Amino acid sequence: MAWQLNFTDSIHLSKAFKKAYGKTIMEVRGAGQVNCEEF
Repeated sequence: MAWQLNFTDSIHLSKAFKKAYGKTIMEVRGAGQVNCEEF
């Protein structure tokens, strides 16, 4: 998935996601409530 979003690897994607949304990808996935409009 990272390369599809023009990131070199998943580490860079994870860091950018955390910086943008204040949560890690796993925190969002673990919550089970993903609102596409929110992200």
